Amino acid sequence: MSVAVIICGGAPAPALERISNLVDGYERVFFIGADRGALRLIRAGYTLDYAIGDFDSVTSSELAIVQANSQHFEQMPSEKDDTDMELAIALAFEQAPTGDYYVLGALGEKGGRLDHLISNLWLVHQPRFRSAIPRLHFIEKHSDTCFYTAGQYEIENTHTQYLSIVALTPVKELAIHCAKYELPATSFQQPRAFISNEFLDTDVKLSFTEGIVMVMRVNEVR
Repeated sequence: MSVAVIICGGAPAPALERISNLVDGYERVFFIGADRGALRLIRAGYTLDYAIGDFDSVTSSELAIVQANSQHFEQMPSEKDDTDMELAIALAFEQAPTGDYYVLGALGEKGGRLDHLISNLWLVHQPRFRSAIPRLHFIEKHSDTCFYTAGQYEIENTHTQYLSIVALTPVKELAIHCAKYELPATSFQQPRAFISNEFLDTDVKLSFTEGIVMVMRVNEVR
């Protein structure tokens, strides 16, 4: 089983300290840096499999460091159709078509541009990425985010403070069971967010018959 670890270029404080636990047990690990994310990975002691982006957020000396510490380096023009993040995700899908994908810094937990956040969340709406939705994870210091298509699931109780379940599309028969706040099977004609739910003593049961749902395990930072 393979995994791709991707660091976003606009991530102000990616959770690099979580990487070793994330990749434990995988046979093959691909490290991919998007734009300045490549430099952050290198400075954390990793040699990159791929560095990709327009690299408009690094200096010429920093770019030389990225080139010297990447097995594959691809600099794109600044005027392009895809964001650096989209380029990195597409590359990950090519190199690990059946693997898992851990993206650090996509949600800008410690700040960052709101438009980048929206663009990253809306990746799951793109047909080219649809097949990998269940294997895509956004990892931050205080939150884990994953995505689901229609089906029945058990959301593992990881003892985080909050569990937020967000319908990114209209959904049919969305049901939440074994959580502090339960929801009987209900359909919604618009995206709907059910935030700040909580785990009890067991895993949470989630099911729906149509749509895309985002699940966030969150520890509030005070």
